[in-house]
Amino acid sequence: MTSYMLGVDIGTTSTKAVLFSEKGKVIQQENIGYQLRCHQFYSHG
Repeated sequence: MTSYMLGVDIGTTSTKAVLFSEKGKVIQQENIGYQLRCHQFYSHG
């Protein structure tokens, strides 16, 4: 049976994933971008 390792980086504007073989070879990599959404908070002081 073959073993794999999946690395995932969930960032502010994208998520990246890399699938490695058990010997460290990159099998597949993907990068999906998305829009950053911010809510503005008001201070009542």
